Amino acid sequence: MNAKRYIEFAKQIMRRLNSPEDYREFQRFQARWLLEEFSKWGLRLRDDIVLDLGSGLGGYSVEMTNCAKMVCALDVRPVKVTGDRENYFFVNGDALNLPFSDSSFDFVFCSSLLEHVPDKKRVRLLEEIRRVLKPSGYCYLSFPPFYSVVGGHEFKPFHLLGEKTALVLARYLKRINARNFEEYGLYRSTIYGAKKKIKERKLEIVRQKTRFSPINVSRIPLLNEFLTWHVEFVLRRAKLEEHRSG
Repeated sequence: MNAKRYIEFAKQIMRRLNSPEDYREFQRFQARWLLEEFSKWGLRLRDDIVLDLGSGLGGYSVEMTNCAKMVCALDVRPVKVTGDRENYFFVNGDALNLPFSDSSFDFVFCSSLLEHVPDKKRVRLLEEIRRVLKPSGYCYLSFPPFYSVVGGHEFKPFHLLGEKTALVLARYLKRINARNFEEYGLYRSTIYGAKKKIKERKLEIVRQKTRFSPINVSRIPLLNEFLTWHVEFVLRRAKLEEHRSG
């Protein structure tokens, strides 16, 4: 375990809300770490066309351009990324209705988006991810479980007291960046529920773990919903067996 990296991670967490630039750097720090993890798992993006789904401020996208063939960042708002990167482009679009052809991407990166999608619409999100993935492609899907301490984002831990109470306390404590309930929507997301929907949408879970943690508490039944600060899945399109009658 690299103690210096965890210390730096803690520093990044503390200052991430100071400015958009600080939050983008927080994303980039995590992206560099994740890319190292991907390499260990055999996921090298060197020749891949990548979709960053719900790219936010673009920190993850920028780092992935350093190794991927092409990165498409999609979000509902335009994002300005500094520097000229020929293998990067941004699309203003809806994750539930992706403006791409079937089997367009080798890799879909989807971090901290699921919890901002209403439960009934998550099926659609997963269907779209599967649709745009190439048959040999993979998806990285991650989110903070709602019942974990950090499951409420900037509202934590008040989200556990209900939306109205969380909003009141956030305003009282002058958490002016706490806009997830009001602006983006923040919905209950659980590991159990996500796994169920993933399998229903004909996606296969290749890997499940707790992000950046040496202990994988995400696999502990029930307790995982409370102890996992951020669950991550590596998915691929499930191989379907065709059953023909007659």
